[in-house]
Amino acid sequence: MAKKSFIAGVDLTDKIGYAIIADNSTGKVKLAGTAGVGCLGILMNDGKADASVGVAMVGEVTKAKIAGTVAFGGLLATDANGKLVALTSDDVAVAKALQAGASGDLIYVVVL
Repeated sequence: MAKKSFIAGVDLTDKIGYAIIADNSTGKVKLAGTAGVGCLGILMNDGKADASVGVAMVGEVTKAKIAGTVAFGGLLATDANGKLVALTSDDVAVAKALQAGASGDLIYVVVL
């Protein structure tokens, strides 16, 4: 899997598969902290603050941490903790599920 490297603005230990956003005030990345928003990509390897972390970007396949039940082929959005959930009408789609899963699972997705 290809990835792009960014500097973590916060401790991202144990956050593999979470949605990541750019923190424009620091020039670093952090967890998506608002439900239904767009994201930069999905965290592929964790790290402490100020460490280099890998992020899967648009078009790349990676594993994502999900909250709730998702169906194979379903569109996914962010929750308020950076996990992915089934898309609702007002959300921004950030990934497509390449397998079904339940809350807490790491499933394969393609980043949108």
